[in-house]
Amino acid sequence: MLQALNTLAIIEETDTRHIASVLEQNDEPLDQIVCKLGLITEEKLAHAYSTLFSISVLDDSNFGDMANTLPEAITNALNQEFLYANRLTPISSTATVVTLAIVDPSMNAAIQGVRFALQRPVELRLVTASQFERVYAAVFPEANRSENKIDDIDTASDIDQLKDLASAEPVVRHVNFLISEAARKRASDIHIEPMERSSTIRFRVDGTLSDFETISPAQSLSLISRLKILSDLDIAEQRRPQDGRMSFSVGGRVIDLRLSTNPTVNGESLVIRLLDQSRAPLSLE
Repeated sequence: MLQALNTLAIIEETDTRHIASVLEQNDEPLDQIVCKLGLITEEKLAHAYSTLFSISVLDDSNFGDMANTLPEAITNALNQEFLYANRLTPISSTATVVTLAIVDPSMNAAIQGVRFALQRPVELRLVTASQFERVYAAVFPEANRSENKIDDIDTASDIDQLKDLASAEPVVRHVNFLISEAARKRASDIHIEPMERSSTIRFRVDGTLSDFETISPAQSLSLISRLKILSDLDIAEQRRPQDGRMSFSVGGRVIDLRLSTNPTVNGESLVIRLLDQSRAPLSLE
């Protein structure tokens, strides 16, 4: 795949050698590496894949409507963790074929696995990594909420258990989805605010705070714990304010996140400031 991109003049030969070296030391997918290195945008890479594999790029303007028409027999026949790990998901079906959205069409084993599970022919549509998060959320909306076992978190749990729960697949997905959606909406801040019986997640867009979703206190604890771990903050400390920072790749661009936690009567609150480097103000020069 890397050599094919080089042949198409998408990636220079010198960059190809550097990427190959990074791939040997990193288990991240090729598309994420080349986008993080700033060599190509997600959209351009999707169109390069389209040329290589003769697969059309999905117009995601109506994927929510498409996902709502999927029969339960299709979604129930597939393992959600397998789909998410391989970044492919069904988006529509007819009597004869199931259409899949996929990020990397070279994942032949995963495609064959889905075809075998469905016992039906499949056709592919390309999406970017960022689009996949939204498509997957439309097809499996429950997957972007923490699972029942996370709802059972005891806030008095020991730190090892809290770390394990913060690293659970549903929590990782939820955090990725949350930040991706905030970046897509061009939000400047994410607020996680604990209430007596629930927690509210709000986005600040153009100076105005608006509700994004309501989650349980247990889900709030798991999300904040996950973000604190990524920011090298002390997850055991919930009684004093903490500040941290991290970087997150969305759509081939790196976003700096500044985190600030504060104790409240109802639990720990978190504010995340999103700083998009690609939209930084120009220097005087």
